Amino acid sequence: MRQKKTGDKRITPVQKNRCAALLVCASGLFAATALAGEHRSVTFGEGSLTLSGSLTESACRLEMTSLHQVVWLGNTDTASLRRPGDRAAPVSFQLKLEDCGRGPTSLRDSKSGNVSWSTMQPAVSVWFYGTSDGDMPDYLKINGTSGLALALANSEGEPLPLNQRAAPLYLLPGQNTLTYTVTPVRTPAPLRAGAWNASLNFRMIYD
Repeated sequence: MRQKKTGDKRITPVQKNRCAALLVCASGLFAATALAGEHRSVTFGEGSLTLSGSLTESACRLEMTSLHQVVWLGNTDTASLRRPGDRAAPVSFQLKLEDCGRGPTSLRDSKSGNVSWSTMQPAVSVWFYGTSDGDMPDYLKINGTSGLALALANSEGEPLPLNQRAAPLYLLPGQNTLTYTVTPVRTPAPLRAGAWNASLNFRMIYD
């Protein structure tokens, strides 16, 4: 009579099928869990944006060195200014403009009424203002002495009355230099020697 061997455990075909079924179930459960944890993007609508804007020509910019200037007119002998209307030597100064754009212009000359018009060239009108001399109101008053006033003119020598808007000047795109002169002029007031000073302001109208 044979004795049964202990520890000899064999897997029957039925047990194999049960294990295979359990593995399939476990794999399906793992896949379902993985899909449930995965984030999916859903496209539910589309659209568009229309973007618009504009690009404009920049106005001229006054160079920093032109903003505040100190102009020395030198020493003037009283002998050269004996009679009212006598003039000393003119001294020039400049206003420098940068980054002037190209564009249309329509500026009216306040004195003549004429309109400066261009489709491509910008223009500027300069207005010098300050305290007028009591005897000669088109000229700038000085402080510290008497018998003297200051006359302004453009680069062509044409007078620029104080506190009046000057005729428009056409500009070139880019850089421009505007040149002016200031001239000591004898007034009807008694001429008195001494140091003097004056304050002149300006405003630029650009189009």
